[in-house]
Amino acid sequence: MKKRNKNKKPVTKKTSAVAQPKKSPLGQSIASTFQGSQQNAVVHQVETHEINHFQGPIPPPETLKEYDKLNPGFSLRILGMAEKEQEHRHQCEAKALKQQVENHKARNRETARGQHYGLAIGITAIVAGTVLALYGNAWPGGVIGSGGVIGLVAVFIFGRSKHVAEPPPPTKKK
Repeated sequence: MKKRNKNKKPVTKKTSAVAQPKKSPLGQSIASTFQGSQQNAVVHQVETHEINHFQGPIPPPETLKEYDKLNPGFSLRILGMAEKEQEHRHQCEAKALKQQVENHKARNRETARGQHYGLAIGITAIVAGTVLALYGNAWPGGVIGSGGVIGLVAVFIFGRSKHVAEPPPPTKKK
């Protein structure tokens, strides 16, 4: 009696039966070894199932041969499916790599744009401070001008050490 195994684990089925000396050779040999009341010995029967497992799109050659026995040309279809899957995977990886390159370029453009805007703001603050100082407002002109210079220096010193970490590259599945 075989059971189907849905979980793909070996199944051990134990059954017990009373040995009958007249019915089977095994029962007769067991009965002859026991004396008197020991003739009703319990016999255990073990049933095992072997499950073969493979990983990847292509099964082992023996399995391919068995598939061809069932339906000629079936192993060629399996190989064709594996080739199509590999081609699809390569296309997806190429698209992902292209997208990563585009994202990197966009980050670089964004960084350059930020630096240009920061430079424009700094120069504007220095010019505004200088103009205010020339027209008799030395203290406000000095604060605005030096604030612009200190801000630019602070951004270039501290801003470079606080880069956002880039996400790690995707790993390839084997």
